Amino acid sequence: MESPRPLKRGTGIVATSAFLVLVLAFVAMLASGTSPAWSFYSAAGAGTSEPVSLGTLQPPTNATVPSSSTGTVPVSWTAATLTPRPTGYYVTRTKTSDGTTSAACGTTRTSPIVGVSCNDILVSVGVYRYTVTSVYRSWTAPSTLSGSVNVTPAGSPSKLGFLVQPSSSSSAQAFAIQPQVAIQDFQGSIVTSGTPRLVTLSASGGTLSGCAASSPANSAMTVNGIATFSGCRITGPGSYTLTATVSSLTSAVTSSFTVAGPATKLTFTSSPSNSTGGIAFDTDPVVTVQDSAGRTATDATALVTLSISGNPLGAILSCDDNPITPSAGKAEFSECSVNKAGTYTLTAASTGLTSATSASFTILVGPASKLGFTSQPSPTSTGGVPFTAQPTVSIQDAGGNTVTTSTAVVNLFLTETKGASLACAATTRAASSGVASFTGCSIDKPNTSTLTATSAGLAFAFSTVVTNTVGPGAKLVFTTSPGNGARNAAFPVQPVVTVLDAGGNTVTASSAPITLTLTTPGTATLACTPNTTKGASSGIATFTGCQVNTNGTYSLTATSAGLTKALSSTFVMSTPPPRMIFSTQPSASVSADTAFPIQPVITILTANGATATGNTSTITLSLNDANGATLTCAANSRKPMNGLAAFSGCSIDKPGVYTLTAKSSNAKIVPINSATITVTGPAAKLAFTTMPTTGTAGTVFTTQPSVAIHDAAGNATPSTAPVSLTLTTPAGATLSCTANPKAAVAGTASFSGCSINTPGTYTITATSPALENAVSANLTITAGPAAKLVFTSVPTDGKGGAAFATQPAVAIQDAAGNTITTSTASVSLTLTTPAGAVLLCDKITQPAVAGISRFTGCRIDIPGTFTLTATSGSFASAVSGIIKITP
Repeated sequence: MESPRPLKRGTGIVATSAFLVLVLAFVAMLASGTSPAWSFYSAAGAGTSEPVSLGTLQPPTNATVPSSSTGTVPVSWTAATLTPRPTGYYVTRTKTSDGTTSAACGTTRTSPIVGVSCNDILVSVGVYRYTVTSVYRSWTAPSTLSGSVNVTPAGSPSKLGFLVQPSSSSSAQAFAIQPQVAIQDFQGSIVTSGTPRLVTLSASGGTLSGCAASSPANSAMTVNGIATFSGCRITGPGSYTLTATVSSLTSAVTSSFTVAGPATKLTFTSSPSNSTGGIAFDTDPVVTVQDSAGRTATDATALVTLSISGNPLGAILSCDDNPITPSAGKAEFSECSVNKAGTYTLTAASTGLTSATSASFTILVGPASKLGFTSQPSPTSTGGVPFTAQPTVSIQDAGGNTVTTSTAVVNLFLTETKGASLACAATTRAASSGVASFTGCSIDKPNTSTLTATSAGLAFAFSTVVTNTVGPGAKLVFTTSPGNGARNAAFPVQPVVTVLDAGGNTVTASSAPITLTLTTPGTATLACTPNTTKGASSGIATFTGCQVNTNGTYSLTATSAGLTKALSSTFVMSTPPPRMIFSTQPSASVSADTAFPIQPVITILTANGATATGNTSTITLSLNDANGATLTCAANSRKPMNGLAAFSGCSIDKPGVYTLTAKSSNAKIVPINSATITVTGPAAKLAFTTMPTTGTAGTVFTTQPSVAIHDAAGNATPSTAPVSLTLTTPAGATLSCTANPKAAVAGTASFSGCSINTPGTYTITATSPALENAVSANLTITAGPAAKLVFTSVPTDGKGGAAFATQPAVAIQDAAGNTITTSTASVSLTLTTPAGAVLLCDKITQPAVAGISRFTGCRIDIPGTFTLTATSGSFASAVSGIIKITP
């Protein structure tokens, strides 16, 4: 037995409740003992999906055979009933002697027949029983076994019989089904033995032709008692029979068949039956292509299309396929249904043919099958505010018609919550006249989702998408309430008030002014810094410096125009004990065993922050995390004088990082800690604390070097030792500073005006007597911008009109005298004071190569004493040394 499977393809998810209905029905069927039943269902889903339905494929009944036969066994049965209707049947025979089973009547599960009888031919001698099985898609339902038939050998040839009747066809078109003629005994069984005989066909009218070539025409020789014809056709429309003849045997005549003329029209040979919305007709429409006399045009192949008309308008016709191509002149549509209740007709149309209209049929509202949103929620909404358009959900049949008798309970919820929730006056409502109308529905948090409607036993539905955003400010809330504290002192926890929309979302666009007051002030006063009204920033007002001047238990009220006020949690104000502060912190950096340059001072304060001049509790200083170190003061415990405990001579004996703790003999005064004190050992080494990484030759560094004097553990010391800077590897370069060496101040030597005159990559070494040197990170110095020209080669003498032995060369340099090797600027030469002489060169203007312009062929035409001048754009010009020219 097969598992239940879908009858129709659903467009959504099968509802859990529908699946449970299916399973329960399936179990009940098994329990009832129904043997040949096969359950199925169609999968329903969201929106407009098909309905859940149940059914049982029934087997045929009354499978009947004769008690005896001579080789051909006629089998008949009564067609199966109920839904679904079988699409055909296949037959099997079982040999009683050994139980072997064989296909019968030329049928198989995949090649069934649609009638209710068949002849099983050429059956071997033996005793058999037959089974007929209903087929619907992939499901089957077998009948009970027939009675037994005893098959004996065939008798003597007696007559002819048509094993296969010719099909109707169109004029001059070969029959789609060609005739077969058998030689039979008196019982109609095929006589396979004996001499082959020539069987001749003739037609009752028209012209028969095209049958297998033989002599005479339209004849075929039997093979094992059967004559098989092919290519037979009749020319000329009409109704005909064929006659098969063999000498000495009784002839055989076919049933009447038609030969059609050219196709001219369509006819509904089967009109659809009444049904309910969305449920397939019990009787599907069949449209036949006919000639003008109403004969079936079996050769028609033009597509046939069905359409619907009737009341109400807008109904949708659905079929497995539409349009379809006729087969043997018939377009047989399947699984057709109409969604809306009403009265309709179908129209069949095909190009070039007269259309046809079916008989009228009625679609009623079916049983409840699914839910549908007949009124969608508003597409947009804001937090906590009811939708402008509220959702309405109807109970529908498979076609989407409202089942007005239904009172099913409908549940509504957010499909994807993402932290949000749906609120309605009631999210569960019973339908009235098939409709559940929801009211007051809103979503609290920002969210984009659909709504889902469910109801037991019905396919659920999704609404259209609702986008919920933060709405306008509606109310205030204390996101932080003040904590208990001391009167006349700022609350330890300051209040924070947030502007919310109706759904409780922070309205980040709000800058509303929010005012705080004491809910029940009595004689107390609330004060905040700068005041008790503060504008929200991104929807949040964070108050500072708030305090109450009187002891008591209070709450705060937050108000803002147009917004619902908020009430804080309660808090208690009380008189605080005195407290201490380090009014003078000890020095942050000191040397071991050396009195702090700045000695600590402790001040005792009253609850109001005034100096407690009358306090006489003893204050004691100690080290936190001493790790073996000792704090030594002139006195480690002191009584305040006029509220001040001033310590003196305090020192720590070991290097390290410490804080001091001040404790009072009054247990109500909370101990306090000082700022961090770094105690260093003796100066031991240098370290660069700042250092440039790049610079320009001859230009003061943007970041100047600083060198700290550390103890052996790397702690800064207050040393004032002199520090000198040098280039670690000068390679001809010079480091210049405003002052070098430089005396350290509080342990650091900060240099200024430092530069290096030559491009290159360097490190700087810092030294100080008796201290470990420090070497900086790499410092890259690049040449500055081109600024001037310089003669790098110049002649000193020559003869008039003759080329100089040493030709001039001019370098393009930065201000520090570094050649700009990337420059290609053109340099021109002239006589500084010509005095009638002329300077001649191969080129008087020469572009620089790697920053140098090299001239050739230069000479002066007459004797004299001269200098050359080199110029290039805005660069500072250069004048050569003296050149003496002799005759």
